[in-house]
Amino acid sequence: HGGNIVHRGQDITNQGSYILRERGLAYVPADRLRRGSSLRSSVLENMIISTHHTFLKRGIINQNAVKSFGRNLSKNFSISTELDVPIGTLSGGNIQKVILSRELAALSDFIMFSEPTWGLDVSSAEFIYQKMLECRKNRVAILLISSNLDEILGLADVIVVMYRGRVVGKFANNGELTKELIGEYMLGLRDNFSAAEDEEPENNEA
Repeated sequence: HGGNIVHRGQDITNQGSYILRERGLAYVPADRLRRGSSLRSSVLENMIISTHHTFLKRGIINQNAVKSFGRNLSKNFSISTELDVPIGTLSGGNIQKVILSRELAALSDFIMFSEPTWGLDVSSAEFIYQKMLECRKNRVAILLISSNLDEILGLADVIVVMYRGRVVGKFANNGELTKELIGEYMLGLRDNFSAAEDEEPENNEA
C-alpha cells in the first residue's frame, strides 16, 4: 500500500519496466502463460524478448547470434524442444524453463520469483529450485513470493508474512519456524507490528 523500492541506493519505485530491465532486475511471474510468455511466438522469440536489442546491428537482427544464444539456453536449462515451435505447445515445465532461462540471461543482482513451481511436476520443480540456489550462491538477491510453505521454509533465509497488504511478521529462517505458526500470521491471528503502529507518539516539549 505504500513505501519505496530502493536498488543500489536509488529510488526506483515509479520506474518503468525498460529502466528496471536496464538495471538488470529480473522477474519470473506467477502467470507464466499470460504474463510470462507470448504463446503464439516461438520459443526463440520468447527467449530474446527482453534482450533482442542486443542482437541488433544497423537495425537488423543477427540471426546466427540469436540462434546460438537460443541453443546455449536450451542446453543449459534442459529445454527439450525445437526453437522454432510456438511456446504455447510446450508443457508447463518447459515453458517455465524458457522464462527462467531468459530472465537469468539478463540478470544482474536481483530477481523476483512469484509462485515459481505452481502446477509443475516434481522434476521440473526441483530444477527450478536448483537454479534459485545457484543464484543465491552467486550472491544474487532473491525475492520469493509463494503460498507453498514447504517451499518457503526450504529455501528462504528471511521470511516475511503479509496480511491484507501489511507486513505482520518477519523472521530469520533458523529451523525453528513451523508452518502452523506462519499460518497464524497469514490468517491475521498474529501481528508483530500492529502494537507499535497503534502507539501514540510522545509529545516531547523542550
